[in-house]
Amino acid sequence: MMNQCSAPWYELNLSAPQDRVSACCYYSGAFDQWSDPVETVEHLWNSPNMQRIRKIQASPPDNLTASGCQGCKFYENAVTESRSTYFDFNIQPANLSDAQRNNWHLAKQEFEQKKTVLSSTPLRIYANFGFFCNLTCNFCLQVPQRNRLKKEIIKSDDLFRWKPALAAALTFDVIGGEPFAQPEALKFIRQFCNDDDLSAVQLNLYTNGTLHHKHLAHLQNKQKLCFSISLDGVYDSHEKIRIGSQWKVIENNISQLLKIKQQHRPEWLVTTNSTLLLDNVKSLPDYAKWHVDNNIQTWFYDFINTAGNQDTYFSQNIISNPNLLSDIEYWEHYFTEAIDIFRKAHHVYAAETLEHGYQRIIRSLQEQESERKWIRSTRQRPPIQLISAQSQDEVREVLIPEDKNLITRFTFDRAAGLFHEMNEADAVLSDWVNLGDETKGKVAILLKAFWTRSPNPLDRCAHISVLDQNDQVIRGRRDHSKTDEGTELIMTAPLDQNLEAIRVSLTPTGEGKSYLPVRFSVELV
Repeated sequence: MMNQCSAPWYELNLSAPQDRVSACCYYSGAFDQWSDPVETVEHLWNSPNMQRIRKIQASPPDNLTASGCQGCKFYENAVTESRSTYFDFNIQPANLSDAQRNNWHLAKQEFEQKKTVLSSTPLRIYANFGFFCNLTCNFCLQVPQRNRLKKEIIKSDDLFRWKPALAAALTFDVIGGEPFAQPEALKFIRQFCNDDDLSAVQLNLYTNGTLHHKHLAHLQNKQKLCFSISLDGVYDSHEKIRIGSQWKVIENNISQLLKIKQQHRPEWLVTTNSTLLLDNVKSLPDYAKWHVDNNIQTWFYDFINTAGNQDTYFSQNIISNPNLLSDIEYWEHYFTEAIDIFRKAHHVYAAETLEHGYQRIIRSLQEQESERKWIRSTRQRPPIQLISAQSQDEVREVLIPEDKNLITRFTFDRAAGLFHEMNEADAVLSDWVNLGDETKGKVAILLKAFWTRSPNPLDRCAHISVLDQNDQVIRGRRDHSKTDEGTELIMTAPLDQNLEAIRVSLTPTGEGKSYLPVRFSVELV
């Protein structure tokens, strides 16, 4: 059970590409917009929406029901024995300026009093300057949106109008996209590093580690500096997951930071993080050894399913889809060996978050045991075929573009067809199939699809789903398997006896090309 969360008394979270101002990046309720011109920090900090979040947290857990705090991904992923809350007001930070110390004392008092209108200013300001990035990671929720939102950025000058609030903050966090690939983020970082009035404020930089080496001259001017580098693997697994990155470059760039830290800037912090993916399970022990050998702290987390990255979510997220691990012999060993390496080296939070992910997988597998038995039984039942397209010509006959404007972004020019680019509104659909008495004696819907393998790693599989008569997705277990020939999907969903009609929907993924399956079918079993 989540205790009172300190986030709305601690953090102001800004995201220009999402047009969003809130108390954290996990909150899913109503939020303010990032306006142009930008409001004062005091206005944003005490907006009606921010006050509402504080009211929700002033009396948990009852008020969490159907609120934007329900099912919080931070408390699901990051809370462990050594970290029990978002920000701990019981521990006074060290080495504060007078402005920071006074602001912290006031914020602590207002948090304890559960005030909703605050006289303090944010202790943490977290700014997403934009979604532009020089890498294309398949699991990244920003990738499908970044072409559409590439002009939505935070401007450095707007933030420096908040100078008194910046100086009273404990930390300022810069994230993207990739901050070192964005001119406005770079402008802000350079000015922040060279501003003596902000010397007491820790600058946290979230980066993929490919570009920061070009800016070390400016960065070395800053004493209180933290690099949080997204790795998601070491050696070959890193390059497989973070498309466009080169491990040798990353390792060399991190080595430069460690050298500067050792020789000139002992206050610097260099940390990393990693998602838990099917593609990095076998490299977990190597990942642990590398971090221990270099004395770098890391942590692990889950990633969510969003429009445009469903193909990666259902084929890589091993916490939500633990059945994926059946293809890895002795997969548990890779987890336990890595956890043991971290624990023996006293890398506590790394061990805890990896153990936390491992235990979530174990629980998911246990919960799915009865489901697995049911699925095996359904696949032995005689089917009734509802929709079938077993060749390129049949796929063309079955699917209809939903919007005539889609023709410029979708063609049947390879195998079954492809979306040329991401547009979240795009879809190709089959005709409706009315079920009538077809459901009698049947217990499940079976969706099967197969995509041929593309030689380009940036090409992705379009997302296929079955919709009910209300155009709602019918959800079930999705089993993906990859071979040298391509990718196969089998989805099994319990049959709702109130189901009247179905149709197949295919939508784009990623930001570039995403291919339709060369064959697919929907059956009742």
